[in-house]
Amino acid sequence: MRRTLLQSILIYAAAVLLVVVTLAPLAWLFIMSIMEPRELLALPLQWLPAHPDFSRYARLLGFTGEVAQNPFLNSLRNSLVAGLGSTLVALVVSTIAAYAVARREITTVVLMLMMQPT
Repeated sequence: MRRTLLQSILIYAAAVLLVVVTLAPLAWLFIMSIMEPRELLALPLQWLPAHPDFSRYARLLGFTGEVAQNPFLNSLRNSLVAGLGSTLVALVVSTIAAYAVARREITTVVLMLMMQPT
């Protein structure tokens, strides 16, 4: 069944709206993070900073010289190791399982029963 032009436009408009609603808070957080404190409290509200300030990011990521004692970088490294390690283990296990399932002659019902969580 083919979609009409109106249906396609509505689907793409809904997708664009979903992307905007999802990414707008992240964009606003980033904009607020590079604003100076006096701009954050200014009335009326300023949507874009007059003078972007990235010094907080430099301090957070250790570009100021205190790399060894930076708790954020230590936590970031630990999170990356845990996340990448668990992803690698899941990828290896699921690859082996997928190979085993692909080699068997089974019906869809049996496959769905095998995949039920316990």
